[in-house]
Parts: sequence; structure tokens; C-alpha cells
Amino acid sequence: MGIPKRRLVQVIAGVGMALGIIASASTPALANGPTAYASGGAGWAWYEEYGDYWHIRDTKADGHSAVVQWRISSGREGDDWDNNGADNGTTVINRNYPEEDTVQYRACWGEWGSQYIEISSCSAWVTTQA
Repeated sequence: MGIPKRRLVQVIAGVGMALGIIASASTPALANGPTAYASGGAGWAWYEEYGDYWHIRDTKADGHSAVVQWRISSGREGDDWDNNGADNGTTVINRNYPEEDTVQYRACWGEWGSQYIEISSCSAWVTTQA
């Protein structure tokens, strides 16, 4: 006689939901730090925990570059730049930090050639996990 159509739909829906739960349980969480904004709309930066990626974007055609200053709890620090001009895409830079480290960063603008950073343009420090 067969399975009634309504029951078949319920079984298929149940299997689909179960597979969705299994798939989401096996997918690593992608944690992103908050976006930090340089003053005057000059640019922004954020940190992607999964893979230790910096996303930096210059958003103002003012002759300056966007830069993220970062420091981690194990003692390393540095600057990463978007020096390809305003609104020419996001610069993505990969780093490798110890998993247990705390990451702090702020977005600023500066001069790529001399590596000068205008500290008064910097956002407040943002804190997240590596």
C-alpha cells in the first residue's frame, strides 16, 4: 500500500533537519573581532580569528593610507597597511598568532612611504581572542 504522502514529507523534513544539525555541529565557528574605524572616515580594520586574518580598507581619497596597529599578549606587535588607494578593495593579510593570545588593535591613517602613523586619527583599542 505504501507510505501516505503526508508522512513521507514529514520523514524527509526530519532527515533534512538532522543533517543540518550534524553539518552545523562540525563547522568551526568563525569569530570576528569588532570593526575599528579611523577618525574622519579614513578607513577601517577588523580581525578574523579563524586563520588570523586582518581586513583593512582605506575609505577616503585623501592621499593617506589606512593602517591597523596590533599587539598580542605574547609580546608581538606590528602594523599592517592598505596602501592601494581609497576604495580599491579590502587588503587581507594573514598572520599566525598563538591560539591562547589576546589580540588588541586599532585603525588609523598614515603615510605608507615613511611608515608614519597619525596617532590622533586612531580608534580606541579593540580587544578580541586569537
